[in-house]
Amino acid sequence: MIFAYLGPGLGAGALLVVIGVFSLIAITLFTFLWFPMKRLLKRISEKRNS
Repeated sequence: MIFAYLGPGLGAGALLVVIGVFSLIAITLFTFLWFPMKRLLKRISEKRNS
């Protein structure tokens, strides 16, 4: 077993990279799901109004 010391600078950087990757994935999924739904809802409301 290898024990390695990760200082606060390296740990904070690694944490920010992990947060950034998860944020990127969440924003990508939100974008790919939200905008088609937004178009669909707009189309439905236009049909209802006309």
